[in-house]
Amino acid sequence: MDGEEEDEQVIAEEVEAMKSVYENDCTILNSIPPHFHLSLKPRTADVSSHQFVEIVLEVHATPQVHRGFLSAYDSVRTRIISLIRLAIGYVDDHSEFTHKWHIYMTGHSLGGALAIFLALELSSNQLAN
Repeated sequence: MDGEEEDEQVIAEEVEAMKSVYENDCTILNSIPPHFHLSLKPRTADVSSHQFVEIVLEVHATPQVHRGFLSAYDSVRTRIISLIRLAIGYVDDHSEFTHKWHIYMTGHSLGGALAIFLALELSSNQLAN
């Protein structure tokens, strides 16, 4: 089994574990590599709450974030990115990495918001190359 197949196996096992915890609250929309789409709904959700959310959400030309979440992210951003660079052996001399890294960001509540900000920043950063 090569590295890619091992990664797919790990993902499949994690999905099964998540499904066993969330049962009917978890729907896998697409699990064909390299894409994975998962829909989670809170246990209190019903059809009317989903309709309400769709009405309230607006699409903005420029992404917007809550000032409190952004402030929390800004307070730890430099340290986290420094730790990631140190962990992967990043040298800022535009040389090629010898290894490609997969970095997984997770969190709950505020931590989830911060993980999303970090994922966005890393994906648009030269670290992503």
